[in-house]
Amino acid sequence: MRGRFIAIEGLDGAGISTQARRLALRLDREGVSYYCTREPSDGPVGSQIRLALTGRLTVDPTTLALMFAADRSDHLHHAVEPRLRAGVHVVTERQVLSSLAYQGAQLGDRAWVRAINRENTRRLSPDLTLFLDVPPRTALARIDASRHARELFERPETLTTTRAAFLEAIDELRAEGQRVEVVDATQPIDRIEEQIAAKVLALIRGGA
Repeated sequence: MRGRFIAIEGLDGAGISTQARRLALRLDREGVSYYCTREPSDGPVGSQIRLALTGRLTVDPTTLALMFAADRSDHLHHAVEPRLRAGVHVVTERQVLSSLAYQGAQLGDRAWVRAINRENTRRLSPDLTLFLDVPPRTALARIDASRHARELFERPETLTTTRAAFLEAIDELRAEGQRVEVVDATQPIDRIEEQIAAKVLALIRGGA
């Protein structure tokens, strides 16, 4: 039986990594076979993207969007698809929705970002995408409390534009039949965890 593919999405500072870790612990307790991963990946292209995000590598926005698409292709081929075929459930921090929002907003051309990811989405889209929604000011406050420096997209005006792009892209994906759930990530961490776990376990067990 094929595994389920779950993506956790949101602005930087929304709590994606925190909730992915908590979901992993919950799946452990439930005895579920799973694999946690992330985008950018730890592959060759993903490693270059991380350098760009932290300012150690300079690339133009168009090149960066193409790098994200290339990293996603490599990630699906080497990390995600083999595990799903083996019946392992895959949880990823970020997937194509992030590109539609971040690169789509930066370039002002979400249609082009969709086009360069078309082969990726044709091959595989998440069975469930969970969007952790927070106001940009909340996201930045969390970033500043947890790190010494902000990354490329972590500015008030950028996050405001990107959140709007996320919501627009979510409407587009839903219209195409993809399942995207919005979770209020300003709630207490434990409550967010319970809501995510309930949705994921229902999917894995064949429920709604």
